Amino acid sequence: KQPGWGNGGLMTEITARITDRSAINALSHLESASQTAVMKGLRKAGLLMGSAIASRAPRKSGRLARSFLSPIVHGNSVTIGRGVPIYGAIHEYGGTITPKSGPYLVFQVNGQWVRARQVQIKEKRFARGGMEATQAQAPILIGREIAAAFN
Repeated sequence: KQPGWGNGGLMTEITARITDRSAINALSHLESASQTAVMKGLRKAGLLMGSAIASRAPRKSGRLARSFLSPIVHGNSVTIGRGVPIYGAIHEYGGTITPKSGPYLVFQVNGQWVRARQVQIKEKRFARGGMEATQAQAPILIGREIAAAFN
């Protein structure tokens, strides 16, 4: 499934969810050891996706990248990116930053103060790129954990 973006387009978290009806029905009939294996597989898939996203994320403090490294498994889904800083969306999708008050944005670049009426941020696709790079591996990881539960 495509990543989910919450809060009216602000990037806050990404949820990967098992949506195939037959897979969900099969999972509901599994014994608890198998359900534990599915959850373990989802966690591994979340770690894989989160690591791929974090490795592509723009870095200054590392806060944005770290926000993708703690997957949370719930039911038939895994969520990564809880607590993504508000600026994650502008880096993912790109856009124009304008002043909230006053005529200029004021910030430092290489130790020098700069004033600008607006700043254009280029699209970086770090989260979508990380998801695309790992989405085929996620079902394999889950399948391995289920197979291991029966061996």
